[in-house]
Amino acid sequence: MEQILITGMSGGLANLVAKSLSEQYEIIGIDSRPYRRNWVYPGKFLLVAYTRRMFTEIFHRYQIRKVLHLGRIWEAKSEDDQRFHSNLLATSHLLEICSKYEVDTLVLLSTFHVYGAHPQNPLYISEEHPLRIAQIFSEGLRALELDSLATSYLWKNLHTRTVLLRPCNIVGPHIKNTISKMIRSKFIPQLLGFDPMQQFIHEIDMVHAIQITLEQPQLTGVYNLVGGDAIPISKVIELRGAQSLPIPYTLASPLLHSLSLVGLGVPLSLMDYFRFPVLISDKKFRSASGYQNQLSSQATLENL
Repeated sequence: MEQILITGMSGGLANLVAKSLSEQYEIIGIDSRPYRRNWVYPGKFLLVAYTRRMFTEIFHRYQIRKVLHLGRIWEAKSEDDQRFHSNLLATSHLLEICSKYEVDTLVLLSTFHVYGAHPQNPLYISEEHPLRIAQIFSEGLRALELDSLATSYLWKNLHTRTVLLRPCNIVGPHIKNTISKMIRSKFIPQLLGFDPMQQFIHEIDMVHAIQITLEQPQLTGVYNLVGGDAIPISKVIELRGAQSLPIPYTLASPLLHSLSLVGLGVPLSLMDYFRFPVLISDKKFRSASGYQNQLSSQATLENL
């Protein structure tokens, strides 16, 4: 059975992907965080720092030819700036190893945030749209640099089938990201005077899209990815049975910071995504792969 390496195995999405692939591949999962004891793991789990020599040895020992790099990889016990720096180094190291060992398939996960929340964005953003996240807030440079590392690898290593996915908001019962935590709350912050459209993709559809990407060798390059139809924030609140927590934009910074301390806030770096719609088009991926989302937006938000 062919082996596949999955990074970030202690995360919810990687765990779901591993289960879905366990019948076709021998799973080699790695993370710098311990694996959750209550999860049943269908493969081999290795606790390893991504920048250490042991990480390189894994590729040699297991003859890795396929890699799923599912999101950011953090080194444990580091502050935010150090965490980003180590993440950037770790991702760069991973790509160097993939090139050295001539990995034949590499799938990486980016984010729609790289397009930036901007009032002049088109109604639907394609993969060719400029990445303007750094123009909006400095923290956006972090996501942009990671995305750029992947696209640079894509063009420099033509022997590797490289696919970079830029999904919209990934949500689901196993996902612990900021947006999932926010819309699970009884009170959902909403900027007064703004009700932008939002896109979500359920973890089930995300796993399905990754499976399709692996199965179809013609897929290569950069692809946006969404689930059901876009819906406004007010409809999200209604579907979740939550209450709107209205926040004046002029007071948003201090209020959102205070709310974040109790787990209700939106990071200031993402505030503009709740002012201006950032809607992406995944026609390219659907046309090339035949992908169809299984859950509607309503079902996605109800199944959290």
